[in-house]
Amino acid sequence: MFSIFYIQCLNVIPIKPLKTYIDLSDTNLLKRDLSKLGGVYGLIHVKSSKQYIGSSLNLYSRLKDHIKGKDSNLRLQRSIKKYGLKIL
Repeated sequence: MFSIFYIQCLNVIPIKPLKTYIDLSDTNLLKRDLSKLGGVYGLIHVKSSKQYIGSSLNLYSRLKDHIKGKDSNLRLQRSIKKYGLKIL
């Protein structure tokens, strides 16, 4: 069992995002695109390449929580406060 998992880890397939947002402060767009959708999401700070990966059954609700700082990761909140939610 362990060897199968190990072999699968060696075959890395690049992941392409289905949706990319430049401005997370536009919650109306997020609501339209992501309401009632579940999945894996990643937030990437473009200049530093630091990333936060998460998953949720409701992507819009979870991203809204991150944006508002409600039930969110402390390091992610510090980055949002320091850099903002959109690419300048």
